[in-house]
Amino acid sequence: MEQELRKQPVDEIVPLANEKNFQLVEAEYDPDGKSYDRHRTNWIMTTILVVAETASSGPLSNPSAVAVVGFVPGTILFIALGVIATYTAVLLHEFWKEHQHIRNYDDAGEIVFGRVGKEVLLWCQIALLIFFNASVIEPAADALYVLGNQKTCYVIFSVVVTVFGILISIPRTLRGVSYLSIAAIISWLAALIPTMVGVATQSAPMPGIKPGADLHLAAASSASFYDIVGAVNDIVYAYSGHMVFFNLILEMRHPMEFRKAVIIAFAITTVMYTLYGVFIYAYTGIYSQSPYFFNLVNPKLQKAAFFLQIPNLLIAGVNYAYLATKNVLRRFPSKRTAAYKNDLKSWALWVFLVATFWWVPWLLEELIPVFDDLIGIGGALFASQFTYGLPCLFWCYQNRSKLFRWPYILLTVINVIIFLLSWLSLGVGVYANVDNIKMLSDSGAIPKPFSCSQ
Repeated sequence: MEQELRKQPVDEIVPLANEKNFQLVEAEYDPDGKSYDRHRTNWIMTTILVVAETASSGPLSNPSAVAVVGFVPGTILFIALGVIATYTAVLLHEFWKEHQHIRNYDDAGEIVFGRVGKEVLLWCQIALLIFFNASVIEPAADALYVLGNQKTCYVIFSVVVTVFGILISIPRTLRGVSYLSIAAIISWLAALIPTMVGVATQSAPMPGIKPGADLHLAAASSASFYDIVGAVNDIVYAYSGHMVFFNLILEMRHPMEFRKAVIIAFAITTVMYTLYGVFIYAYTGIYSQSPYFFNLVNPKLQKAAFFLQIPNLLIAGVNYAYLATKNVLRRFPSKRTAAYKNDLKSWALWVFLVATFWWVPWLLEELIPVFDDLIGIGGALFASQFTYGLPCLFWCYQNRSKLFRWPYILLTVINVIIFLLSWLSLGVGVYANVDNIKMLSDSGAIPKPFSCSQ
């Protein structure tokens, strides 16, 4: 078998062992059950997909993260975490090249940890997708709340977003996901650029604050350790697209070009995150809000920015619900026909699962009404591992016979450090965000769960 793998051209995916297995994978990726060429995207489209998967709702808190740590640490964190995220994405590609049957993170977990690892990573993927969708529902509901002049109960808008999300998630195919991703990026930029212009030209940092107020800008802040870790996890969450990278590799016409695509994609997102995170903080200071649209003083511009962001959020939400549903169906092969069979039972199961992966995130975002802490907990619990920790662990497993040989020992040290820091981010990050929610709740600074105000 190893000799056959070595004979494969470097720009082609290794064929599956037999036609039966090929048909099974085709059915999994094509919910209509129709045959099509699964190697269909080029590296440019993959670059767009990586940017779109990474830049959905997470970056909405970037300026507030800079407000916690200050100009210099904020800039360093955005660049450093972006570079490391690029490195770990390359590690995933290197691991896939040795195990080209991998379709998802849980397949990689099975190689390293056995059946238990597969189960744990499968359900952790689903949990992270739930956090992703919760972080979509909250700003989308915020958008409708602002568009409604904050006169209608916020919970009604969050329910409207959830129900609408379920309806547009019912189709069982994402054939146009590449083009939807382009639309999502346009939506994100269309909302971001007016926001940057708005905060730079307004006289006050946010509504309700007097013009000329002291912004308390700082090169480096004196925030507590826990606050800093919370801000770091917000940035970690903003870079958390790694979970779908194995899928994207399989969708490529030339999978070996994924390395080029992901390096370019993360170069774009790192530059963008750093520029607008620091830029908006420079004009809003300690008043930086999350999502950052709340910093816009002009009510018409604020409404326009929120409105323009909605397509990006809904496209991301559809994708997250779809992936979570497909993960559950993969876990229970006897139910997999729900992804493509046209009978009442299959459709009922599909709709039930899709609805579940909108209602559970809705419940989560209602229970955690602080956007920064919502994405902070998701970043600490899961994104820190999928983006930073696990790729380093996979590299150590892949190179376990030469970890302490020169020059691999240098890479061993680097990967171990990243892995340990990811676990520090997990433990301290969860504590910091939960403690912050408790403190804000006790002081009455945030609305209670299921509150009509926001």
